[in-house]
Amino acid sequence: MQDENNISPFLFTHYTHHDTDKERVERHMRLLWMDQYRFLYDSTKQEHFEKLKQAALQPEGFRIYINLLPKKWKANDMLKMKINKYMLHKLPWWKYSPADKLNVTLKERYGQLYIALLWKGQQTEVHLDEIENFSDVLRHEFLQQH
Repeated sequence: MQDENNISPFLFTHYTHHDTDKERVERHMRLLWMDQYRFLYDSTKQEHFEKLKQAALQPEGFRIYINLLPKKWKANDMLKMKINKYMLHKLPWWKYSPADKLNVTLKERYGQLYIALLWKGQQTEVHLDEIENFSDVLRHEFLQQH
């Protein structure tokens, strides 16, 4: 898989050697069964560690990414506004009001970013792109109606 500049992007996901992460790793590898480049590195093995060090140097023709999220993440004002619009239109049964306290966190699931919303005991996860693009969808629907 290469982009228009003949650069192959690779996303590295970090897992620890705990039993909880072992299940997540196995699930992740199953989800990537069609990806010819999937590989489970074990940094305790010298050969794998050397390959990881080489990848960290960003070799020509490759773009290496890692999915580490900041421990303290806060939605900016623009994203908060989009989340409020999304909730009012997509989750009307929640009877949510932007004046209410909403718990918003950023989550990563197998290379995809999600927004977790928790409000008065109700919770859901929404793909970040869906929220980011929601205003455009509303605008497009409005223009089609008028």
